[in-house]
This record gives sequence, C-alpha cells and structure tokens, in this order.
Amino acid sequence: MFSLLNLQSLLGLVVVVVACWAISENRRAFPWRLTIGAIAVQAALVLALFAIPGSQAVLAAVTGAVDGLAVATTEGTKFVFGYLAGGDQPYAVQNQGALFTFAFQVLPLILVISALSALLWHWKILKWITLGFGFLFQKTMGLGGASALAVAANIFLGMIESPIVIRAYLDKLTRSEIFLMMVVGLATVAGSTMVAYATILAPVLRHHPGAGPAQCGGPRPGRLHRLGAGRGAAGPDHHSRKGRHGRRGRRL
Repeated sequence: MFSLLNLQSLLGLVVVVVACWAISENRRAFPWRLTIGAIAVQAALVLALFAIPGSQAVLAAVTGAVDGLAVATTEGTKFVFGYLAGGDQPYAVQNQGALFTFAFQVLPLILVISALSALLWHWKILKWITLGFGFLFQKTMGLGGASALAVAANIFLGMIESPIVIRAYLDKLTRSEIFLMMVVGLATVAGSTMVAYATILAPVLRHHPGAGPAQCGGPRPGRLHRLGAGRGAAGPDHHSRKGRHGRRGRRL
C-alpha cells in the first residue's frame, strides 16, 4: 500500500533528477533517455524481485548460497588461524566482542569472493553475463557500446578493473562518459565488500526481514548496481561523438 515513505522516495527521485539537470554544463544536451531508462530499469528490478510470485524464494536461495560460502570460508579460516579466527580459545573469554578481528574474520571472505570472481571471469562465465548487461544498458538507456560494457563490468569487477575491460577505448570516451564511469564506480560497492559489511552487521540486523539462515541480512551477489537517475549529467560533448563511438563500442 502506498505510504508516506513511498512519497518520500518519489520526491527524492525527482529532486535528484532536477538537481542533476540544474548543475549540468549543457541543460539542452541533458540525457533524458538515459535518465528515464535508468529509472525504468530500477523499477523493473524492484517488480521482478518483490512483485513476481516466487521471487523471494529465489532471493532466499541466493542468500543461502552466499551464507554457505561465508560459513565455509569461516571454517577454513579457523582451521588455518585457529583461535585468532574465532576458534576455540586457549584462555577464558570475558568479552566476546573483543574476539572479532577484521584481518582474520572478514578479509579471508573478501579474498575468497575476489578469487571466485577471477575464476568465473577466466572461465568466461562472468564475461558473457557482463556482455548481456551491457547489451541491456545499451538498448534501454542509449549508452555507447564501450560505456555500457564498462558499466556492466562494474557490477562484478571493481572500480579499477572495469575500465581495463575497455582500455582500448578509454582515449575515445567523451568527458560525460568518463564522468559516468566515475559515478557508477563511486555509487556501487563490490560484492566482496558487501559480504564484509553483511558479516560485520549480521549481529545488528539479526531480525531483519529476509535475513538468511546463517548470516542475517545476507548480501546479494555481485555489485549492487544503482544506476542513479542523474548519472548522465552530461558535459557539452555528450552527443558530439555518440554515434561514432557507439558504432565502435558495438564491436566489443
């Protein structure tokens, strides 16, 4: 049911779009197709994840898989580092909270997620998924081929690695496209980092709705992509090279 919180969200969306349009260098060249397409994609994701019957079961399965990976990593870390990673303590513990060590209880999980992502990329599994997202962003939001591919790669790779995917096209990007890549990288969080956040906040979010069995408030895989509506607050050269660059990008 529609509530004041929904109204607040809609108002915030409008304010963000208007603010991006107001501070744009060339308001006449503001990428309305990109803006509307980004909002439409987000709305479609919300409907797909919460309105379609059975979607919660899929999310629960994904959360369970991530929880299983986290539990396996924790057990392996305990086997290697012993009590430093939360294993049996050789002394009486008076403060359980003091046993938490970021280096031994969070960083190993980040390394496992990063290694798994690298392996899936080597097997070209993530590569084809990335190309699919790039095609979706290109058709729905009018992004150039190279920009769409970099944005899609940002879902799975880090802010540093995603531009490397299109390194042959970096010198051909316009100012607005480079700005778009920067905003996408800063507005998202790596899946490995999200797992680390979930691990740290699990005790706090113990009763959070939809929490997984092992880690409450379990993370979702990949990068949590939030294509902001005003992300394409373009510079004056937004459309100057779009056609030529778009044709080159489709050859990726």
